[in-house]
Amino acid sequence: MTGPAGRTAPTGPAGPTGLAADEVLVGFTRALGRAGLAVSPARTAAFLDATAALGLGDARAVYWAGRATLCSSPADLARYDAVFARWFATTPPVAGRAPPEAPRGRPGAGPR
Repeated sequence: MTGPAGRTAPTGPAGPTGLAADEVLVGFTRALGRAGLAVSPARTAAFLDATAALGLGDARAVYWAGRATLCSSPADLARYDAVFARWFATTPPVAGRAPPEAPRGRPGAGPR
């Protein structure tokens, strides 16, 4: 995944951009807000939770996590795609393709 200016987004506590992964992702939500999407703190938190669950290594997973948590209407989709492409310096996944599946829990992990 890449972040602002096309630099690689970190997947650990801090990466080559000097920004933590959460800082790159929160910056993306702010860019969406400047583009006119109504991105609330609750939506931002949901996006961070979703990307944490799916991982940052797959641009498709980050795209769909954001689309599911940060877009509130079909009118948001074109702006979301444009900001995603600029922020992460990559083409958004084809809209007709299904989002990635959430990772399954560890074997043996679950309610006790």
